[in-house]
Parts: sequence; structure tokens; C-alpha cells
Amino acid sequence: MALLSWSSVWAHDINTASVVIKKMDSVWTIHLSFSRIGANYSMSEFLKTDLTTLEASRFKEKLVQYVRSNLKLSVDDTSIPIGPGGIKLGNHQTDLRFFIPDFPPEYEQISLSIPLFNENANQHTIVRFSDGIDEIRKVLSHANNFTFRFKLTPDGFVETIDGTTRYLFIFGIPLVGVLLWFIWMIFSKKKRAQI
Repeated sequence: MALLSWSSVWAHDINTASVVIKKMDSVWTIHLSFSRIGANYSMSEFLKTDLTTLEASRFKEKLVQYVRSNLKLSVDDTSIPIGPGGIKLGNHQTDLRFFIPDFPPEYEQISLSIPLFNENANQHTIVRFSDGIDEIRKVLSHANNFTFRFKLTPDGFVETIDGTTRYLFIFGIPLVGVLLWFIWMIFSKKKRAQI
């Protein structure tokens, strides 16, 4: 039920897209879902044209071209091409699915750049990456330049920021807070002792 509610929320929010990259039975795929209204707005900005003048087949072709040009996948610093796929245009939601036939069987580092629909000021893209065993999620937006980098560790996937693992930020910020609290306590006790 929670999954149904979650998918209903993003399916009707024109500024939210979903990108799922997953491995199923040794085949890697990318599944994208997004609002038709949000896509139409971005496409009209990107193409600088009135979409109502395009036939459905031409619109599909342009949309697939736009998605491919705004979806970059690198594995261990090697660009991985997006393979063949299909598109389903709906009145409210559009779905695309592509195969990734050249995804290597062994890898350490994954980099994603997915500025899909960045023409929308409030665009957010929910990304889920799953190898069938481990999974990692991230919301991409203008704030993080629609990029996501992570690596596979013995404990699963870990986000990396500028080559360092996110663990440094998770533990570093609370540690700094604790140190500042101790310093404050020391100085406040000295100040009280002087009074």
C-alpha cells in the first residue's frame, strides 16, 4: 500500500520524475516515469517549439532523444551507452524503459548525471539503483546538479562526494557539534567561576 501511495504521489506531481536502474536476471534496465505535463513543458522549452504541432510518433522520437541526451551513466569512469527501449505515452504519466546491454558484470564506482526536465525550476528526480542484492536511493535536483555518485562496498552501496564517502559527513557533522558543545561548556564554566 505504501508503494502504491508513493507512486501515486510522484505520478501526479508535474515536477517529479522517477528513474529506476536495476538488474533482473543478469539484465540491466532503466525505467523512467514522469508527468506528461512536466515533460511537455520541458520539451517545449528544450525544442523551442509548440508541441501541439508535432505528430505523436515525432513527439515520441523527440522525447526519447531528449531523455537519452539527459541521462548519463558511467561505471568505473567509463561511459555506458543506453540500449534499445520503448515508450508508453499516457494522458497523465509517461513511461520509458531501456536496456543497458553493456553494463559490466564487475564494477566499483557508479556515476549518474540525470538533468531530465531541469527546465522546470522545481524539478526533482527520485533515483533508485539496485543490483538485485543491494539498493541505494537519492533525490536529484538543481541543488545537487542532478548528479549522484556512489560505490559498491562490502556493506552495500555508499554515496561518494568528491571521492570521499558520505560517512565522513554523516559522522563529521555530529562530531563537530559535540566538540562545539564541549568548548561552550568549558568556557561557560570558566565564566561562571569568575563571577
